[in-house]
Amino acid sequence: MNNNRSRFCLETCLKIAFLALYLTIVQETNEVIVSVEELKTAVKKLSKMEQQRFREWYYAFDAAIWDEKLETDIKAGKLDKMADEALQAFEEGQCREL
Repeated sequence: MNNNRSRFCLETCLKIAFLALYLTIVQETNEVIVSVEELKTAVKKLSKMEQQRFREWYYAFDAAIWDEKLETDIKAGKLDKMADEALQAFEEGQCREL
């Protein structure tokens, strides 16, 4: 339950950050963005500080998506075979602890 609450808070914060950034882009460029190409053009028009804010937001956004996909794959058992092979290789002395 606590993990779901944390994820909800993270997703909400990311949505708020994206909305704030989107509104900043629209305000600074007077453009409503509806495509990736328009987003690229708008980001290029941002100040260096706003570009940095965008990068920070996007890195967090991308990391959250990656984490969610990995968690989903783990729960679905998609990584079980690789994990078993890695443990077996370790037990057979084919690798070492880091």
